[in-house]
Amino acid sequence: MKPRHAINWGGDRPSPVGFQTGSRIRVGCMILLSGLLFFPLQKLTARTIELSGEVIDKMAVLSEAGPRQSWAAREVSAGIFLNDRLDLDNTRSVLIRYNLDVIPPRQRIAHAEWVIPIERRRPTTGARLFVWRMLADWGAGVGHSYRRTVPDAPIQWALPGARGNSSDRATRPTSIVQPTDDDEQVVTVTEDVELWYSGVAPNRGWMIAVEDPEVEIWMPIPLNRDPYQWILRITYEPIR
Repeated sequence: MKPRHAINWGGDRPSPVGFQTGSRIRVGCMILLSGLLFFPLQKLTARTIELSGEVIDKMAVLSEAGPRQSWAAREVSAGIFLNDRLDLDNTRSVLIRYNLDVIPPRQRIAHAEWVIPIERRRPTTGARLFVWRMLADWGAGVGHSYRRTVPDAPIQWALPGARGNSSDRATRPTSIVQPTDDDEQVVTVTEDVELWYSGVAPNRGWMIAVEDPEVEIWMPIPLNRDPYQWILRITYEPIR
């Protein structure tokens, strides 16, 4: 899917990228007047953008039951999968990468949060959802066994299902979410977005995973619009 970047000016169809005006920053420019130096204030505006699921440019489901498949999201019977919903447990996770090119150059990432919708969970208390920053490159042909299979020879994950800490994914999770209800969960991801935007680390997206046995969490696919939506909300401001 080719990502699209557009501003919704009030049309019926929501845009994958929305803009909001945030706080204002004032900087001075020098003017010489009657032998005195003055620094009039010029307004620079912080901006918040909201990236919908349509700005996701890479996505895959890693399933132990379908080790060579890239989108075995929900197993309805043995070996038969649908992709209308994400059913996560400790054998199935999802990889998601957002295209961040919409952020202009020379900005500082002030805050970033990811809205993750949850439809249902089991058990209703104590279920945990893990968000990991991915380290390993992954692409065409990705699945539970391999992080890519084309165009060259297949390349395996360090551990099946991209579970290798400090190799496939970061040493520690970005966040551990413990939902108290079936609703949208807000995860702070400022550090990850700053690492990617600044170029300190390549943007290889996130993994959303269940690590505990006997825990199941159901979520809509990111392209869903109703009733819940996946939103990556980023606030940035010009570097002074």
